[in-house]
Amino acid sequence: WDRFIPSELWPQVVMQQELGGPIAQCKLDAATSAAVAQCDSLDRVTDGVIDDPRRCDFDAAALVGQETPCGTITPADARALQAIWNGAETTDGSRLWYGLSRGAPLNGLAGTTPFPIAEQHLRLWVEQDPEWDWRTLDYAGFETDFRKSQDLFNSVIGTDDPDLGAFRQAGGRVLLWHGWNDELIFPEGTIDYYERVLDSGRSRRETHSFARLFMAPGVEHCDGGVGPNVFDTFGALVDWVENGSAPDRI
Repeated sequence: WDRFIPSELWPQVVMQQELGGPIAQCKLDAATSAAVAQCDSLDRVTDGVIDDPRRCDFDAAALVGQETPCGTITPADARALQAIWNGAETTDGSRLWYGLSRGAPLNGLAGTTPFPIAEQHLRLWVEQDPEWDWRTLDYAGFETDFRKSQDLFNSVIGTDDPDLGAFRQAGGRVLLWHGWNDELIFPEGTIDYYERVLDSGRSRRETHSFARLFMAPGVEHCDGGVGPNVFDTFGALVDWVENGSAPDRI
């Protein structure tokens, strides 16, 4: 939380720096539609869903010059869109956190106003100034506040220790899932955590015996979206714990 919450403000900072304000909704929609059009069939099924957005390399620069109901997509629009997909970065281009998936709605974080939790986290907890204006952040300032959030709150809300050995020894089972089209929380952060859990165990097979991750293509924040979004993860977990039936799919 100390990293993904400030990263939720990244789209606003990018648009402010590149454009002086938000990108119009129809341009956001055009970018999402174009990414889906290019990458939908990578899984050999054309259904309006990108199965694994990590395989989608659609570049927003391809949108420059495209006409939309709210104007022509400009190079500045494309730079901002690409940065939103790439995720928060340092001023030298190193990754701070992950971005929104291509195919996910962009207006959750790149709408006309910042996502309130992210803005309040930086204003009230990181800057500790109720009068602070997020628009004063440039890229260097964002990097500084991202690091400050880590320093202040990682020990409190970091919540991503991959060592689950005691949990495993106690007989625990953990079933993780995340919608690929989550418009608020970046799905690759969940994948990053699970991969570190796998790497921290005695073997990947042993870790798989008590911890599994399922990614839901096309599903938005907790539910909804263009992908199948009604499924029983809790029932699968109960069956795993009580009957020893580990789920291979949900």
